[in-house]
Amino acid sequence: AVVSTQSTGRLILSFLCLSFHISLSSLSLLLLCFILTRLAPCVCNYNQVMGKKEPVCCSKAFHSLSRATFPALNVSKGDVNHETLQSLEELSRSEIFQVHTSWSDDIKDLRELSVRNPGIITESFIFKHFKTLRLIDRNINEVDRGLLKFVNLEQLSLTGNSLTEIPGSHLPRNLSVLQIFANKFTDLVSLTVNVPPNLHHLGAGYNQLTDITSFISPYHWPNLLSLDLSYNKICHLEATVECLATLPSLRNLSLAGNPINLAPGYTGFILDCMPRLNI
Repeated sequence: AVVSTQSTGRLILSFLCLSFHISLSSLSLLLLCFILTRLAPCVCNYNQVMGKKEPVCCSKAFHSLSRATFPALNVSKGDVNHETLQSLEELSRSEIFQVHTSWSDDIKDLRELSVRNPGIITESFIFKHFKTLRLIDRNINEVDRGLLKFVNLEQLSLTGNSLTEIPGSHLPRNLSVLQIFANKFTDLVSLTVNVPPNLHHLGAGYNQLTDITSFISPYHWPNLLSLDLSYNKICHLEATVECLATLPSLRNLSLAGNPINLAPGYTGFILDCMPRLNI
Protein backbone atom coordinates (compact mmCIF):
# COMPACT_ATOMS: atom_id res chain seq x y z
CA ALA A 1 0.00 0.00 0.00
CA VAL A 2 1.84 3.05 -1.24
CA VAL A 3 1.01 6.47 0.20
CA SER A 4 0.02 8.04 -3.09
CA THR A 5 -1.08 11.61 -2.46
CA GLN A 6 -2.54 11.81 -5.94
CA SER A 7 -5.03 9.05 -5.18
CA THR A 8 -5.55 10.33 -1.62
CA GLY A 9 -6.32 13.82 -2.92
CA ARG A 10 -8.78 12.51 -5.48
CA LEU A 11 -10.44 10.40 -2.81
CA ILE A 12 -10.86 13.36 -0.45
CA LEU A 13 -12.04 15.52 -3.34
CA SER A 14 -14.62 12.97 -4.43
CA PHE A 15 -15.87 12.64 -0.87
CA LEU A 16 -16.35 16.40 -0.60
CA CYS A 17 -18.12 16.49 -3.93
CA LEU A 18 -20.50 13.80 -2.69
CA SER A 19 -21.15 15.60 0.57
CA PHE A 20 -21.32 19.23 -0.42
CA HIS A 21 -21.29 19.93 -4.16
CA ILE A 22 -25.05 19.65 -4.30
CA SER A 23 -27.84 21.84 -5.50
CA LEU A 24 -29.22 24.25 -2.96
CA SER A 25 -32.73 23.01 -3.64
CA SER A 26 -34.73 20.98 -1.13
CA LEU A 27 -35.29 18.32 -3.80
CA SER A 28 -31.59 17.63 -4.29
CA LEU A 29 -30.87 17.52 -0.58
CA LEU A 30 -33.78 15.19 0.11
CA LEU A 31 -32.74 12.86 -2.68
CA LEU A 32 -29.13 12.81 -1.51
CA CYS A 33 -30.19 12.09 2.07
CA PHE A 34 -32.32 9.18 0.88
CA ILE A 35 -29.52 7.66 -1.18
CA LEU A 36 -26.95 7.97 1.61
CA THR A 37 -29.35 6.48 4.13
CA ARG A 38 -30.36 3.52 1.98
CA LEU A 39 -26.89 2.81 0.63
CA ALA A 40 -24.93 3.47 3.84
CA PRO A 41 -23.55 -0.14 4.01
CA CYS A 42 -21.94 0.17 0.59
CA VAL A 43 -20.58 3.70 0.84
CA CYS A 44 -16.79 3.47 0.88
CA ASN A 45 -15.42 5.97 3.40
CA TYR A 46 -11.86 7.21 3.71
CA ASN A 47 -10.75 4.75 6.36
CA GLN A 48 -12.06 1.77 4.39
CA VAL A 49 -10.26 2.87 1.24
CA MET A 50 -6.97 3.41 3.01
CA GLY A 51 -7.29 -0.06 4.48
CA LYS A 52 -8.34 -1.92 1.34
CA LYS A 53 -7.48 -1.58 -2.32
CA GLU A 54 -10.54 -3.40 -3.56
CA PRO A 55 -13.81 -1.43 -3.72
CA VAL A 56 -16.66 -2.12 -1.34
CA CYS A 57 -19.50 -3.62 -3.34
CA CYS A 58 -23.21 -3.47 -2.71
CA SER A 59 -25.27 -6.57 -3.33
CA LYS A 60 -28.49 -4.56 -3.69
CA ALA A 61 -28.19 -1.72 -6.17
CA PHE A 62 -30.79 0.56 -7.67
CA HIS A 63 -31.55 -0.23 -11.31
CA SER A 64 -33.24 3.13 -11.84
CA LEU A 65 -33.68 6.35 -9.96
CA SER A 66 -36.36 8.81 -11.02
CA ARG A 67 -39.23 10.94 -9.75
CA ALA A 68 -41.55 8.06 -10.54
CA THR A 69 -39.60 5.90 -8.11
CA PHE A 70 -40.22 8.38 -5.30
CA PRO A 71 -43.67 9.99 -5.57
CA ALA A 72 -42.91 12.29 -2.64
CA LEU A 73 -40.37 14.06 -4.82
CA ASN A 74 -42.87 14.86 -7.55
CA VAL A 75 -43.07 18.58 -7.00
CA SER A 76 -43.20 21.32 -9.55
CA LYS A 77 -40.31 23.64 -10.17
CA GLY A 78 -42.05 26.43 -8.32
CA ASP A 79 -42.35 24.31 -5.20
CA VAL A 80 -38.59 23.84 -4.80
CA ASN A 81 -37.13 26.13 -2.15
CA HIS A 82 -33.48 27.11 -1.94
CA GLU A 83 -31.83 26.37 1.39
CA THR A 84 -30.23 29.09 3.46
CA LEU A 85 -26.55 29.00 4.36
CA GLN A 86 -27.50 28.39 7.98
CA SER A 87 -29.65 25.37 7.14
CA LEU A 88 -26.86 23.90 5.01
CA GLU A 89 -24.38 24.36 7.85
CA GLU A 90 -26.77 22.60 10.21
CA LEU A 91 -27.18 19.80 7.67
CA SER A 92 -23.41 19.38 7.37
CA ARG A 93 -23.23 18.81 11.13
CA SER A 94 -26.09 16.33 11.19
CA GLU A 95 -25.54 12.62 11.81
CA ILE A 96 -26.13 11.67 8.19
CA PHE A 97 -22.99 13.50 7.10
CA GLN A 98 -20.77 12.48 10.01
CA VAL A 99 -17.42 10.97 8.96
CA HIS A 100 -14.33 9.83 10.81
CA THR A 101 -12.07 12.79 11.56
CA SER A 102 -9.36 10.95 13.49
CA TRP A 103 -7.08 10.98 10.43
CA SER A 104 -6.80 14.79 10.38
CA ASP A 105 -7.63 17.80 12.51
CA ASP A 106 -8.42 19.80 9.38
CA ILE A 107 -11.31 17.86 7.88
CA LYS A 108 -14.01 19.65 9.90
CA ASP A 109 -12.85 23.05 8.71
CA LEU A 110 -12.73 21.78 5.15
CA ARG A 111 -16.34 20.58 5.39
CA GLU A 112 -17.47 24.00 6.63
CA LEU A 113 -15.58 25.74 3.84
CA SER A 114 -17.26 23.43 1.35
CA VAL A 115 -20.65 24.67 2.54
CA ARG A 116 -19.76 28.34 2.75
CA ASN A 117 -17.80 28.58 -0.47
CA PRO A 118 -17.93 25.34 -2.51
CA GLY A 119 -16.36 27.01 -5.53
CA ILE A 120 -12.93 27.12 -3.89
CA ILE A 121 -12.76 23.36 -3.28
CA THR A 122 -10.32 22.06 -5.86
CA GLU A 123 -7.67 19.36 -5.72
CA SER A 124 -4.95 21.99 -5.31
CA PHE A 125 -6.88 23.71 -2.50
CA ILE A 126 -7.32 20.42 -0.63
CA PHE A 127 -3.61 19.61 -0.77
CA LYS A 128 -2.77 23.07 0.59
CA HIS A 129 -5.43 22.95 3.31
CA PHE A 130 -4.12 20.01 5.32
CA LYS A 131 -1.65 20.64 8.14
CA THR A 132 -2.08 17.30 9.91
CA LEU A 133 -2.36 13.73 8.63
CA ARG A 134 -2.55 10.55 10.68
CA LEU A 135 -2.31 7.41 8.53
CA ILE A 136 -2.14 4.79 11.27
CA ASP A 137 -2.26 0.99 10.86
CA ARG A 138 -2.73 1.07 7.06
CA ASN A 139 -0.02 -1.43 6.08
CA ILE A 140 1.86 1.33 4.23
CA ASN A 141 5.27 0.18 3.00
CA GLU A 142 6.43 3.13 0.88
CA VAL A 143 6.19 6.91 0.90
CA ASP A 144 6.39 8.41 -2.56
CA ARG A 145 7.06 11.96 -3.77
CA GLY A 146 3.35 12.66 -4.06
CA LEU A 147 3.39 13.57 -0.37
CA LEU A 148 5.16 16.79 -1.36
CA LYS A 149 1.85 18.09 -2.72
CA PHE A 150 0.78 18.68 0.87
CA VAL A 151 2.88 21.84 0.91
CA ASN A 152 1.54 23.14 4.25
CA LEU A 153 1.69 19.82 6.11
CA GLU A 154 3.19 20.29 9.58
CA GLN A 155 2.36 17.06 11.41
CA LEU A 156 2.49 13.56 9.94
CA SER A 157 1.91 10.26 11.71
CA LEU A 158 2.68 6.97 9.95
CA THR A 159 2.55 4.87 13.10
CA GLY A 160 1.85 1.15 12.91
CA ASN A 161 2.72 0.53 9.27
CA SER A 162 5.32 -1.58 7.45
CA LEU A 163 7.87 1.06 6.52
CA THR A 164 11.57 0.24 6.35
CA GLU A 165 12.70 3.61 4.99
CA ILE A 166 11.44 7.13 4.32
CA PRO A 167 13.43 9.40 2.00
CA GLY A 168 13.66 12.80 3.66
CA SER A 169 13.31 14.36 0.21
CA HIS A 170 9.76 12.96 -0.01
CA LEU A 171 8.58 14.88 3.05
CA PRO A 172 6.95 18.34 2.83
CA ARG A 173 9.35 21.14 3.67
CA ASN A 174 7.14 22.64 6.41
CA LEU A 175 6.94 19.39 8.39
CA SER A 176 7.69 19.93 12.07
CA VAL A 177 6.41 16.70 13.67
CA LEU A 178 7.00 13.20 12.30
CA GLN A 179 5.72 10.07 14.05
CA ILE A 180 6.93 6.71 12.70
CA PHE A 181 6.37 4.47 15.71
CA ALA A 182 5.91 0.71 15.34
CA ASN A 183 7.22 0.23 11.82
CA LYS A 184 10.13 -1.93 10.62
CA PHE A 185 13.05 0.51 10.62
CA THR A 186 16.52 -0.84 11.32
CA ASP A 187 18.11 2.56 10.58
CA LEU A 188 16.99 6.02 9.51
CA VAL A 189 19.72 6.81 7.00
CA SER A 190 17.22 7.43 4.19
CA LEU A 191 15.50 10.06 6.34
CA THR A 192 18.68 12.15 6.49
CA VAL A 193 18.56 12.86 2.75
CA ASN A 194 17.25 16.42 2.56
CA VAL A 195 15.48 16.39 5.92
CA PRO A 196 12.74 19.05 6.32
CA PRO A 197 14.64 21.97 7.87
CA ASN A 198 11.98 22.76 10.49
CA LEU A 199 11.57 19.25 11.90
CA HIS A 200 11.28 19.68 15.67
CA HIS A 201 10.04 16.27 16.83
CA LEU A 202 10.84 12.78 15.64
CA GLY A 203 9.06 9.80 17.18
CA ALA A 204 10.72 6.55 16.12
CA GLY A 205 9.99 4.25 19.04
CA TYR A 206 9.01 0.59 18.80
CA ASN A 207 11.20 -0.15 15.78
CA GLN A 208 14.35 -2.23 15.36
CA LEU A 209 17.04 0.43 15.63
CA THR A 210 20.34 -0.81 17.07
CA ASP A 211 22.91 1.88 16.23
CA ILE A 212 22.02 5.57 15.81
CA THR A 213 25.50 6.83 14.89
CA SER A 214 24.82 6.35 11.17
CA PHE A 215 21.94 8.83 11.04
CA ILE A 216 22.25 11.19 14.03
CA SER A 217 24.39 14.28 13.46
CA PRO A 218 24.01 18.06 13.96
CA TYR A 219 24.24 18.51 10.20
CA HIS A 220 21.05 16.54 9.57
CA TRP A 221 19.05 17.57 12.67
CA PRO A 222 20.04 21.12 13.61
CA ASN A 223 16.56 22.12 14.86
CA LEU A 224 15.42 18.85 16.45
CA LEU A 225 13.99 19.63 19.91
CA SER A 226 12.45 16.28 20.80
CA LEU A 227 13.50 12.71 19.99
CA ASP A 228 11.77 9.50 21.00
CA LEU A 229 13.78 6.32 20.41
CA SER A 230 12.06 4.24 23.07
CA TYR A 231 11.68 0.47 22.82
CA ASN A 232 14.25 -0.19 20.15
CA LYS A 233 17.38 -2.36 20.43
CA ILE A 234 20.00 0.28 21.21
CA CYS A 235 22.83 -1.27 23.20
CA HIS A 236 25.94 0.94 23.15
CA LEU A 237 25.46 3.59 25.82
CA GLU A 238 28.63 5.64 25.40
CA ALA A 239 28.51 5.83 21.58
CA THR A 240 24.79 6.61 21.64
CA VAL A 241 25.04 9.42 24.18
CA GLU A 242 28.10 10.98 22.54
CA CYS A 243 26.21 11.06 19.27
CA LEU A 244 23.06 12.56 20.79
CA ALA A 245 25.07 15.19 22.62
CA THR A 246 26.06 16.74 19.29
CA LEU A 247 22.45 17.79 18.53
CA PRO A 248 22.47 21.52 19.38
CA SER A 249 18.72 21.99 19.92
CA LEU A 250 17.75 18.70 21.61
CA ARG A 251 15.82 19.27 24.86
CA ASN A 252 13.60 16.19 25.23
CA LEU A 253 14.82 12.61 24.85
CA SER A 254 13.29 9.19 25.47
CA LEU A 255 15.39 6.02 25.40
CA ALA A 256 13.08 3.95 27.59
CA GLY A 257 12.84 0.25 26.88
CA ASN A 258 16.27 -0.07 25.25
CA PRO A 259 19.02 -2.40 26.54
CA ILE A 260 21.17 0.62 27.44
CA ASN A 261 18.74 1.34 30.28
CA LEU A 262 20.35 -1.58 32.12
CA ALA A 263 23.83 -0.03 32.07
CA PRO A 264 25.19 1.04 35.50
CA GLY A 265 24.94 4.79 36.00
CA TYR A 266 22.71 5.18 32.93
CA THR A 267 20.76 8.23 34.06
CA GLY A 268 23.69 10.10 35.54
CA PHE A 269 25.86 9.53 32.49
CA ILE A 270 23.18 10.96 30.17
CA LEU A 271 22.64 14.03 32.34
CA ASP A 272 26.40 14.66 32.59
CA CYS A 273 26.83 14.46 28.81
CA MET A 274 23.64 16.37 27.90
CA PRO A 275 23.00 18.99 30.60
CA ARG A 276 20.60 20.89 28.31
CA LEU A 277 17.97 18.16 28.51
CA ASN A 278 14.70 19.02 30.26
CA ILE A 279 14.05 16.61 33.10
